[in-house]
Amino acid sequence: MSITEPASFSPSDDAGDSDAAAQTQASLPEEPDALDPQDSAADGPGGSSASTGGETTRRLGRIGGLDVARGLAVLGMIYVNFAPIGDGDDRWSSAHSILSDIPNGRSVILFALVAGISLSLLTGRDAPYTGERMATARKRIVGRAFMLVFLSMLTSLLNLPVIVVLSYYAVWFVLALPFTSWSVRKLWTAAAATAVVGPILSVAIVWVTASLGLVAQENDPFLWTMLIAGNYPGLVYMAFIFAGMAIGKSCIAEARHQAKLVALGAALMVLGYGGSYVLTHTLFDSRDTLQVRGAVVTEESGGSHVSPDSSSDGQADPPPADPDSDQREHAFDWAPVAFDPASQLVTANPHANTVFEVVGSGGFAIALTGLCLLIGRASRNVLRPLAAVGSMSLTVYATHLVILGTMPDLANNSWEAVLWMSVGALIVCGLWRLFYRRGPLEWAMWRFSYYVAGLLSAERIAPPSGAEGTGSPDTVSPARAES
Repeated sequence: MSITEPASFSPSDDAGDSDAAAQTQASLPEEPDALDPQDSAADGPGGSSASTGGETTRRLGRIGGLDVARGLAVLGMIYVNFAPIGDGDDRWSSAHSILSDIPNGRSVILFALVAGISLSLLTGRDAPYTGERMATARKRIVGRAFMLVFLSMLTSLLNLPVIVVLSYYAVWFVLALPFTSWSVRKLWTAAAATAVVGPILSVAIVWVTASLGLVAQENDPFLWTMLIAGNYPGLVYMAFIFAGMAIGKSCIAEARHQAKLVALGAALMVLGYGGSYVLTHTLFDSRDTLQVRGAVVTEESGGSHVSPDSSSDGQADPPPADPDSDQREHAFDWAPVAFDPASQLVTANPHANTVFEVVGSGGFAIALTGLCLLIGRASRNVLRPLAAVGSMSLTVYATHLVILGTMPDLANNSWEAVLWMSVGALIVCGLWRLFYRRGPLEWAMWRFSYYVAGLLSAERIAPPSGAEGTGSPDTVSPARAES
């Protein structure tokens, strides 16, 4: 079996590491590692890809603003996982609780949005690849998904006190593959539909299956957790992937479009958070009741749902059947379980996975991404360390998981850990990027994606020649890093 370099990739591997103002190239492919989520189009003025006489032009270079957004997301995860939880009654605890809620939940959403942007950039931006080139791109994305699942398995062996999101991202990547050729309009429509229907459908499916006694929490299968009942179900989070893909197919190098993203995100925040606030403070509260198949239930008390109605003897009606209890003798024995209180269905709290959280927090991620793109040029100077963290987000994320696994007492308990992890990431990643194009895990994933693409192809596909150093991540001199 021959080792071939696909004709769709340029042998030059250095064009994508700067924020060059307006690099374009007619009839020539983008940088060979364009399937690396860290390599994409350049910040700067200019339009989107264009086609002239059947020849496609695409902007080359690295979008520093996206690296800044990734950097903020991964540092937000570090903060959420290490910072002490403010649970006291003093002013500081209250203020800290408010500050904690900013990255809590939203860091994952920001990562998902930027991942969606990367998927579009990796598959041709607003001029999607076709034929063998698109097939190769999709195969390499499948390779990245396998790598993420493998890394998730390894980190899970550490018995971590936090949820590892890598497997979720792997599933989202695979789910997004059929939509990589969709137009911007279709992707925004898919994002809106998923944001509204996804959370409702997820709750409905969980309720129906639980009422039928079909799902036991301790035996959740992989896809059930990833798609429906997990902390980050695909039925909900694909809204952010679709939105990111739509953004990636737009003119994100134009300041005008970046400002539109900020405005759109702000409007969605008002709609999601404002709508939730109005509903929870006017129509619902934690004591509100919700009719479920003829049985009235209220908020949880002592671990079970108790009906406010009483029987003739003054005793409370028994709670709905628990599908995991011994009372359920057979699967498909219909016994409706209780819904959450109505107030929980309209909340916009982190990890609530409601329509209001998806719209509000999705808007936050869109606005922040637009802002990061607007200040993307700063990634070459004052924000360069933060952009470096974003360019090595997988390595930084995995490193912080290893630290959590080896020192679990630091979880939500150490300001020193927040400081040392954050500052250390900024310094180490900043220095690393002076000499290497990719972080260690980013390099391994880049190589593995080519290997998987080769396995899934008639011919083995190797990384472009001259794109890397011998036996180590690709070296790049400081001079060429900004070429």
